[in-house]
Amino acid sequence: MISKAPPSESLMPAGFLMSSRGPAVGAAAQFLQTVVVVDDRAYENLEGSVVEATLGDEEPGGRAPTFPGGDLDDTENDDLDGDLVLDPEEFATRTIVDGFADVGISCSVLAPSPDDEPRDNDRLLTLASRSDVVVLDWTIRPSVARTVSNRESQATNATSLSLILGILQADAVLGSRLRLICVYTGESDFDRMMGDVSEGIEKTFPDAAIQISNRRIDFANARIVFLSKERPIAIHGLDSVNAHDLPVRVVDEFTDLVATGLLPELALNSLSAVRMYAHRLLARFSHDLDPALLSHRALTSSADAHQFALALIGDELGALAASAGVGSAFDMDRIERYLDDRMQGRSNARQWMGLDKGRFKEYSIEDAKSALLNGVGVDLLIEGSRNKKVDKKGSLTSFLFDDNKVDAWQGALTVDYSFAKLSSMARDRAYEGSHSIAPQLQLGAILREGKSFEEGENFVGPKYSRYWICFQPLCDGVRLHEATAFPFLPLSSLRKNQVKFDLVVHHEGHDIPLEIRQSKLAAMDLPKFSPTNSGSVVAAWTDQDWVFVSQDNRQFAWMGNVRLDKAHKLLHSIVNTAGRIGIDEYEYYRRQMS
Repeated sequence: MISKAPPSESLMPAGFLMSSRGPAVGAAAQFLQTVVVVDDRAYENLEGSVVEATLGDEEPGGRAPTFPGGDLDDTENDDLDGDLVLDPEEFATRTIVDGFADVGISCSVLAPSPDDEPRDNDRLLTLASRSDVVVLDWTIRPSVARTVSNRESQATNATSLSLILGILQADAVLGSRLRLICVYTGESDFDRMMGDVSEGIEKTFPDAAIQISNRRIDFANARIVFLSKERPIAIHGLDSVNAHDLPVRVVDEFTDLVATGLLPELALNSLSAVRMYAHRLLARFSHDLDPALLSHRALTSSADAHQFALALIGDELGALAASAGVGSAFDMDRIERYLDDRMQGRSNARQWMGLDKGRFKEYSIEDAKSALLNGVGVDLLIEGSRNKKVDKKGSLTSFLFDDNKVDAWQGALTVDYSFAKLSSMARDRAYEGSHSIAPQLQLGAILREGKSFEEGENFVGPKYSRYWICFQPLCDGVRLHEATAFPFLPLSSLRKNQVKFDLVVHHEGHDIPLEIRQSKLAAMDLPKFSPTNSGSVVAAWTDQDWVFVSQDNRQFAWMGNVRLDKAHKLLHSIVNTAGRIGIDEYEYYRRQMS
């Protein structure tokens, strides 16, 4: 009989093993699955051994120790301050691959060749598009032989700058992809390398907003981190990372980029659950169901069947995340630690009452923490937890912003708008590019007419752009054979100090709150659009936007789609307004009626 031993720690998913270093690190490690490493010397030392040497050590016979790339010569290297005594370009391939495997990450290693540059670049971009992290050496494809003392050879070597810019350009086409690139190099002039990369980004992306700090370059949703390979003689101010520690350092860098916080942790855990249990989805969506899908398509349309199937898959993905129990981010102890860290050193907290910066209430930190932890007006299933001291009509978000450090009112307002946008938009133009699925004109589509942005004196939002929301019922936007009118209702920018809004859209770097101010049918516009062969109205990619063009040549840029439940709620309010019954009666009597 074979007895079943309890599962060993080594057989558990790596993300769970690393969670001892914190929930954020555990979530990042559980999510990360693939890394691609590029180093032109990756296959010169397949054993991956790390050579250790100290100045003054001698081999038997009085000879100085030898190193890959050349012999140690003190007199020849006095001016290098320890640089390149042990060839820092040596790459411990096996050590690094095994290290990534130990934390549950699959690692692919490419070694570019001077004779096959175009194919190497294509291969890297293909792998990068499917990898979570890219690790690059800075100096690649040497034009002359490398030696310990030959510093000129480094100056003539090609760098990975073109590869970095190629990856960022490919990501931009896909629409604001999250990207971590680690430059793992034996070079010591980090200022020069970072200068080359930042200059390259500025030339490639003229409108780029770049932030540089602590050997990190942040651009859009990408981060380029510069790490030094280990060398036997330390260079002052240079923090080196040995091959054994590189995988853990990559996880830490990814954690710092995306996983620090409650919502990122929840998102990463959800995506990890979907990855881990994807086989369930494939089993549920079996080819055995193809006849039923084709039957549905024949009774409706190709576009309708496609959207129907995608909706079913989306619901199943949500069910996978829910069944995996990924709710650790909302554990009471976890939230309490988050509040302690966020509100440390403060004695009071302000609660802003709407968009008027001059209207706020002040509370003690204890009351503010209690409100955020235990709820305001909601018991949260905890007896006596409701905090009755805090006004639930104001912004609780502002409790988490220290007015002594930042403009807390503006900070809270920005976060409230961003989360409102996240909670109401099913698709957001800000995160989609030309390679996204072309949007269809349907219920809940948000459209912009006009391009210019200018803050008005008495309102918040664009002065020369008009926004519309499409209220065409879903069934009336498919299976079309001729030009069809689509009902659009205008969305208005908020007046200054106005509190209530219906939707938030992103335009030219601004989150803009909008409201349905004119809810009567008379305010509607009915432009006509011609369908494509699919029987629906589909946008075309034009001048960096998805654009719908009406029959009278009006251009409407697609800004995103409101979630269907939100769109139906807004439509219901319009229908209720249109359904009011007006009668003629004694005015005094009408005013007295409840």
